[in-house]
Amino acid sequence: MSEHRVYVVGSINQDLLISTSSYPKLGETVHGHTVAYDAGGKGANQAVAAARLGATTRFVGCVGSDDSGIAMTENLRANDVDIAHVTTVDDVATGLAVVTRTDSGQNAIIVIAGANAELNPDRVAAGLTALTAGDILVVQLEIPIPAVETALRIARQRGATAILNAAPAGAVADLLPDVDILVVNEFEAATVAGLDRVDELDFAAVAGLLAERHSRAVIVTVGSDGAWLAAGGQLTKIDALPVTPVDSTGAGDAFVGALAALLAQGHPLEQSTRWAAAAGAHACLKVGAQVGAPTLDDLTAIFGLDFGR
Repeated sequence: MSEHRVYVVGSINQDLLISTSSYPKLGETVHGHTVAYDAGGKGANQAVAAARLGATTRFVGCVGSDDSGIAMTENLRANDVDIAHVTTVDDVATGLAVVTRTDSGQNAIIVIAGANAELNPDRVAAGLTALTAGDILVVQLEIPIPAVETALRIARQRGATAILNAAPAGAVADLLPDVDILVVNEFEAATVAGLDRVDELDFAAVAGLLAERHSRAVIVTVGSDGAWLAAGGQLTKIDALPVTPVDSTGAGDAFVGALAALLAQGHPLEQSTRWAAAAGAHACLKVGAQVGAPTLDDLTAIFGLDFGR
């Protein structure tokens, strides 16, 4: 068990998973293969990923007073996530994500906020009363910005390490003074950097640009090409671990949750980032946003990683 804790302030969604051979074009109808319901939400995914790697994990978020809310809350509990500060909001539906997955393992997602929109600064502050120096805070952008701002400000005041996963992509310049580590994928990096697009050869440059511009550690994940870490004036390529993907849904969340857990366990940033990349790769081996989040034993067995336990 980790010495420090991971606090995730974020979204909880019911995922509706649809598989198909290809995405429909505008105005086109295509046949799907299967439909299934699963647990999701970027925040919940990241909390489950952190807990499975052994971090003491606490979650702050909102669900609706519906069957989905009950199921999503119980799922967090079953994954050893502390849900004392998950608020049930009456007369509001739990968040919903419609995930369309192709046979090649790619996905496209539509998110409906639902109860996630009810996560306000007061609820965030109440959930972070025990946050202390050395703890790790994780936030994303599927919840209202005032909630994100409050969480980051409290982390700064308490001396906790704050990770912002700027997803879905948005303008985050005003948030970054209270952020220690910014994590974005290749698409989000372009938005945060104010660029129309980022070509493959520019990923390293954009990571370095963002780190220099904002004086923060920056990780740009680039799927099967791994990631770039810019920190302390150094730019480091993080190689991906080769897998045959089944479903990439949740891979980025597994990466972020693993990063938080490993940092909480006292591992240095570069090593934590390399191991987090393995967690992201493992998430692609199963269908669903959370089922592929690995344990330390999974990463040792499949990738031969040595965590020094």
